[in-house]
Amino acid sequence: MQTNVPETVQVLIVEADPNMGMLIDHVLQVQGFRTLRAADGLAAKELVDTRPAPKLVLLSLALPFLDGNRLLSHIRRTNRGWSETPVIMLPGRSNPQDLARALQGGATVSLGSPVDLDELLSHVRRHIRSAPTSNRVTRDLPSSDDVDPRRSASRH
Repeated sequence: MQTNVPETVQVLIVEADPNMGMLIDHVLQVQGFRTLRAADGLAAKELVDTRPAPKLVLLSLALPFLDGNRLLSHIRRTNRGWSETPVIMLPGRSNPQDLARALQGGATVSLGSPVDLDELLSHVRRHIRSAPTSNRVTRDLPSSDDVDPRRSASRH
């Protein structure tokens, strides 16, 4: 069942586990959201540094190259709408201390493990409604765009 989501609502999914990333991507697209994906912290950092802010970020703590808490810190220090973007932390293979540190570092909410997709969708909908209106996609971006660090430099 697809909900009525404006086409300008884009969600960045930063998840190293390809199966989990594809599952979340699929669930959000079925609900009408546009998605952008990054499989590691450095690829996500490149998106933060070069693209307009999405309406919401789903961020795993367990990321190669740059962990989720460091990426969250970078997001919160970045202007151009990113610093105010809601960030939902995905647990990955993290421990409770990492999740607590993410909340202290500016995460909007931190989900438990395993991720319950209904709970995730509930948080996504709630935080999309409360996100700053400046976090709109201003360029025509693909509906789903996987950013792979091996090819990301050639894509931008």
